[in-house]
Amino acid sequence: MERNEQQQATWLVDCRQMPAPYPLLGARAAIALMKDGEILGLLLTDADSAADLPAWCRMTGNRMVGADVRHGVHRLLIQKGPTPCPSH
Repeated sequence: MERNEQQQATWLVDCRQMPAPYPLLGARAAIALMKDGEILGLLLTDADSAADLPAWCRMTGNRMVGADVRHGVHRLLIQKGPTPCPSH
């Protein structure tokens, strides 16, 4: 994981050549470190993971804000949703 100030994404995780479930695990680890509203750029070549991530975003309160594929590399942009308040 690296901090990325040059692109639209605030954080960048490179999961190219990693099979499922590693791209999702990488996204989850990065999101846990991010502030609400920051954007994660995720690079991956596993098409199954790319297809699963929009549902994961919906289930976790995050938002897919961009997706494209170039030369077999999927680039997904995920905005971290609000962190739930702890229950008392």
